Order: sequence, then C-alpha cells, then structure tokens
Amino acid sequence: MYNGQIKSGDTYDKLEKCITINIVDFNCIEINKLHTSFHITEDETNQKLTDVLEIHYLELPKLFDDNVPKDEDEPIVL
Repeated sequence: MYNGQIKSGDTYDKLEKCITINIVDFNCIEINKLHTSFHITEDETNQKLTDVLEIHYLELPKLFDDNVPKDEDEPIVL
C-alpha cells in the first residue's frame, strides 16, 4: 500500500494513512476482544510513532463466544 505512494528521494511526510482490516475465521490474537486495533508505539513509553498505520482484526469465532465481551448495540454484533 505504501509502495506506490512515494518514490526514491521523497520524504515520508507524503505518505497517506494506511488502514488494514483483517476479518478472519480463526482466533489469532490472544486478547479477549472481538475487535483489536494496533498502532506503532515505542516499547517502553508506549508513545505513538505515527498515526499513518493502523492494523485492525475482527475475529469471527469470538463473535459467537459468550466469554468475549461485546457491546450488543454495536452494528457488528447485531
């Protein structure tokens, strides 16, 4: 996605925001949430490096798992 946005010699501030949405039919994130969202942060301070990249996961099996908290008003749960 970033590949075609800039060419050699360009500065990184030309990059536009890239959001990936992964809808998977298996559990892949060891967090007890239906939807998880990731960003690039510094390990110790948790300071966000940039807001131009987001990675989202929606794990479908967790939609039917009673142990995973869900907001019943969320459109994805309806």
